[in-house]
Amino acid sequence: MLKNMGFIILFIAIFFSSGTMPASAAKMVAKNSPWPFVDPPDHINYNTLIPLLEKGEMNINYFNTDGTYKQATVFSLISAPPEKVWPVVVDFDNYPTYMPRVGSLEILKRDPTDTWLYYGLEIPGPNYFFTVRTSQERPKRIDFIPEKYKGADLKGGWRYELYPVDNGKKTVLVFKMYCDTRDQSWFLRQIMKMDPTWEMPLNLGINLSTGILNLQAIKRKVEGRN
Repeated sequence: MLKNMGFIILFIAIFFSSGTMPASAAKMVAKNSPWPFVDPPDHINYNTLIPLLEKGEMNINYFNTDGTYKQATVFSLISAPPEKVWPVVVDFDNYPTYMPRVGSLEILKRDPTDTWLYYGLEIPGPNYFFTVRTSQERPKRIDFIPEKYKGADLKGGWRYELYPVDNGKKTVLVFKMYCDTRDQSWFLRQIMKMDPTWEMPLNLGINLSTGILNLQAIKRKVEGRN
């Protein structure tokens, strides 16, 4: 009787522990929406940007009516079709090996369209840890949406958009980002305590440089120059 009871308990334990994700991951619930980014005009012809982007990345910075920073938008030209670029954009397992400032990355949960990531971002001072959820529209767009699950509660988000150009032989990769830098680093907080007017240029600099560096890293990876 005791032997049979032990077998039943063992079976129940195995049955309930054999799911596709840990219990902590199963509790994850999407709470935040993608950040409301400013979009270029619907009628824009990305082919017209090729001569400019062949010389390097191009960027647009947006500001609110009160002068505060709103968004960075960076454009890059990659000599490969979107179906070759997309796998690199979503290669989360290898982000720490080629994405700048990514010191560590843990995949908390995978869904068909959503993946939950726990970032360790390299910034001045101790690394900055936070959770983001990706929402994907393959192979056109992916949003990185901060979720208050594990680590810091990051405000903002970022997005990649892929546009075929040159009859589908190349891709214009667009990066959009707004993330509030005020709580991301003890070092940055001290700077802003000394001079609060640094808040806007710090946000601008960090958002813009992140976009440029990320797009350059993806471009090198896709084009085999890593």
